[in-house]
Amino acid sequence: MNTFSDSSDDDSDAPARRYADRGAGRPRPEPPEMVFNRKERMHQLLGAVQGISPYFCGLTYREANSLVELEYLEVLTAANNEPVIEAGTTPAWFGVLCQGSLVYMKELSKQLATLKIGDVVGDLPMITRQPSPVDVKAGWEGATLLVVKLKTLRVLNS
Repeated sequence: MNTFSDSSDDDSDAPARRYADRGAGRPRPEPPEMVFNRKERMHQLLGAVQGISPYFCGLTYREANSLVELEYLEVLTAANNEPVIEAGTTPAWFGVLCQGSLVYMKELSKQLATLKIGDVVGDLPMITRQPSPVDVKAGWEGATLLVVKLKTLRVLNS
């Protein structure tokens, strides 16, 4: 007996086919986007990197909450291939990648490295006040970073 028969007299899988075809060819509705206020969004992003980023891994909830409440952190969002740091510029901030990816590029075509969630960008040029030797661009899925500006570090150090 052939169990893979397409005979019309055996219609035992008709309901399965009917439900499998339901909605075929129609776009599925996207789930509603989560609506966050600024503080909720900051906590969400900080939570995504708190266990893996060297800058945020040792923070207690109270310390993390203080960073958010006192607005020491900002969000930088970049679309696919959008520049985050251009070669020859000196950023006045550093950022921790929370979503997506970043790519280090040399001379517009040579990819040097890909940064992943939890990696830090902009810290060395900011600290040394030397221009960045490479372009940093968002990867194909874009990028979201938590950013700490130089002026914020000065306030925290005083």
